[in-house]
Amino acid sequence: MLFVILFGARQLDSAERHEGMVAAIATEGIVKLIAALAVGIFVVYGLFGGFSDLFQQARATPAAHVPMNYGDSASGYFHWTMISLASMAAVMFLPRQFQVSVVENTNENHVRKAMWLFPLYLLLINLFILPIALAGLLLVPGGASHADSFVLLMPLLAERFGLALFVFLGGLSAATAMVIVEAVAISTMLSNNVVIPLLMRVRSLRLTQREDLGRLLLFIRRAAVIACIGAGYAYFRSAGYGLPLVELGLVSFAGICVLAPAMIGGLFWRNGTRTGALLSIAGGFTVWFYTLVIPLFAEAGWIPGTIVEPGPYGATWLKPEALFWVEGLTPFSHGMFWTITIATALYIVASLVARQSLQEQLQATAFVDTFRSEKETEELWHSHGRLADLHAVLVRTLGHARAEAALTAYASQRGEKHLQKGALDTELVRYVERLLSGVVGAASARLMISAVVKEEPLRDGLTGLPNKTQLLGELREALEASKRSHSHTFALLVLNLDRFRLVTSSLGYNIGEQLLLDAANRLKAQQMAGELVTRLPGDQFGILLPDTRNAAQVRDKALRYQSAFAHAFRVEEHEIFISASIGAALSSGYDHHEDLLRDAETALVRAKRAGINQCEVFETAMRTRAVQVLQLEADLRRALKRREFELHYQPIVCLADNRLAGFEALIRWRKSDGTLVPPADFIPLCEETDMILPIGDWVLNEACAQLSTWLGRYPRTNMQISVNLSVRQLRQKDLLFRVRDALDSRRLPPERLKLEITESAVMDNADLSSAILNELNAMQISLSIDDFGTGYSSLNYLRRLPVNTLKIDQSFVRGITNDRKQAGIVESTIILAHKLGMDVIAEGVETHEQARQLRSFNAEYGQGYLFARPLQAGDAEQLLAG
Repeated sequence: MLFVILFGARQLDSAERHEGMVAAIATEGIVKLIAALAVGIFVVYGLFGGFSDLFQQARATPAAHVPMNYGDSASGYFHWTMISLASMAAVMFLPRQFQVSVVENTNENHVRKAMWLFPLYLLLINLFILPIALAGLLLVPGGASHADSFVLLMPLLAERFGLALFVFLGGLSAATAMVIVEAVAISTMLSNNVVIPLLMRVRSLRLTQREDLGRLLLFIRRAAVIACIGAGYAYFRSAGYGLPLVELGLVSFAGICVLAPAMIGGLFWRNGTRTGALLSIAGGFTVWFYTLVIPLFAEAGWIPGTIVEPGPYGATWLKPEALFWVEGLTPFSHGMFWTITIATALYIVASLVARQSLQEQLQATAFVDTFRSEKETEELWHSHGRLADLHAVLVRTLGHARAEAALTAYASQRGEKHLQKGALDTELVRYVERLLSGVVGAASARLMISAVVKEEPLRDGLTGLPNKTQLLGELREALEASKRSHSHTFALLVLNLDRFRLVTSSLGYNIGEQLLLDAANRLKAQQMAGELVTRLPGDQFGILLPDTRNAAQVRDKALRYQSAFAHAFRVEEHEIFISASIGAALSSGYDHHEDLLRDAETALVRAKRAGINQCEVFETAMRTRAVQVLQLEADLRRALKRREFELHYQPIVCLADNRLAGFEALIRWRKSDGTLVPPADFIPLCEETDMILPIGDWVLNEACAQLSTWLGRYPRTNMQISVNLSVRQLRQKDLLFRVRDALDSRRLPPERLKLEITESAVMDNADLSSAILNELNAMQISLSIDDFGTGYSSLNYLRRLPVNTLKIDQSFVRGITNDRKQAGIVESTIILAHKLGMDVIAEGVETHEQARQLRSFNAEYGQGYLFARPLQAGDAEQLLAG
């Protein structure tokens, strides 16, 4: 114990290497090998006449047949297979093996040498194992009961005390080396991965600010050494004193196999998850403890023997040595089989069920694709912070001298004498974190680093693509290269999935996320050499295109990415067709990389307005328009607050007798300087933003208030007021409440109100529209389909909607007097409306000829400049008075 503390926990080392201890262990290994070979040669050639003599005598002695008939049965072969698996796992995963082969390894070339030297060592040290076992069974009284001591008893029985002493010292050194390395490895793991992370989470201790953190860490490490060796000795004295050494070793080997599925899977399987690893280790450890350790405890008398036989509470299928009625195996092979099987199954199933986090995706990239370029595996995070703060953390942990030496070494690797003061780079942060990990463990190092350094990922958590942060970094570098060489031109695409919101609102966000993931994979498949596909927030992707000089090349490359959406996506049981709109910007003429992204997004807005599956390349006029739109939006918000909006009322006339049937309320914006802004200049912007909601509410309430006033003055008037309802208003959850409140607050009968909804607004979500319109109809509110013929309709949906009126768009009415086809369309539309139980309003009636033609088609109502332009409230009231 003293040796372990002095040489294994004497000081803190960021690499956790102990060169002196390793040299001593290597020397011990050679001594052990020489001792094993010496006693083997003595037994074969000193006690017997060579290998043939020994094996002939063993063949003639029945007691010596056991080692030579090991695989005569299926269970024997299975036992041998399980021992082989346990031995392989022990070579890789035992703490002492891991400490020597990984932690203490200073040169990767040593692994190549170990690939042939270690098997050779195993071959030589095991060369005489079987001969010594056979000789012991032939010569030692009691035979197999003393098998652990054969190697020492052979020289003693032959009175070769010098050889016996040498063998004893070789065995003692081997046992001591195992205890030393194991204690160092386990105490380091306990300290770094259990004790310190727990203490770090106790904020009142403020470990990251402690000046004596190094001394505290050494104390914890030494206490862990004492606890580790003490626990091992206590177990040996209480439970393992009477057990053969090989049995204790095999149980330990089987226990370490619990780690095998998670560790091997983490190295070779990209889809492994933290949840899978934790469940695998927990489940495997539980099975190992139940099938192999519980019987040892029962044998030692610590627990009742009835747990082992006939099983807990008499359940024979739960017998630790015959779990699930699997019998006929040795206790070790049985426990080993179930441990590996359960651990592997839990790892695979849990990893397939659980979704990887961003950190797990990055770790999979670093471990599974370990031979990828250094840039791909290192630049996964972007760091922000100060060098002084990072230096202070390193000094508190390693001490001033070691911290300075570590930073100087890092600077020399970069060809610098000293680190430049100021901001951090990600590579330096990773270097310091690795240093701290060797002292306090990875988890604690991460906490200490995060206290002084802010980091943001460079990869998207859902798709694994580079994110906006990385795209901006790549844009910055590309733009700087473009400034240095005018031949280095590039373009940026911003791609948006058309109608993606409709997918999430109808099928759910889980389907939407899977669709985004599939879309990312398709886009990545279209990526050519040098191009970069990235994920932007929401349903957008950014694509960097090198060597792109003009708009024609941009459109060609954009078309390649749009072709990725030519086929349907299959998400669970849904078949989804979706397209992509693209905005693009060329690199020439830019000084700031953020402006390039801004203008590509501006071009995307233009493309979305043009329809679906469109591509627009940015032009300067778009930026001017975008600035105008922003200014217009600000002016609209002020206009609403200053009450600059007013309603004009256009008469709706009965074509049969020119009787006034009602008014359509039309919004106008009169600025403070008296300028009247046409609706076409601001209504589309209102539709794009949430501005349409407060403005729509104002129109509804103002129209109801005006009609209520008119009805009070002219009670015999039988007319309706028509108010337009936007798409966004139709989607409002409280639309019915708002309409009812507008009517009730003015004591207006609901049948006096007619709500006009455009054809495209209804068909955008026909099922939702149908439900809302049915509720409005139940309130006795009249409903009208506006601009009929300009959108797309399903007659099947149209006949199901509770619509009272069909308004024919003015684009059809305009040509009915001189275009027979146009007239035929209008007449057919009127007939269709009547068949569906609707009346008809024809918009844009400007001539008497149009009115007569519509009257001949039996259209009930007309609206247009022939009758009157939209009128202010006072002028409209004069029509009522007349």
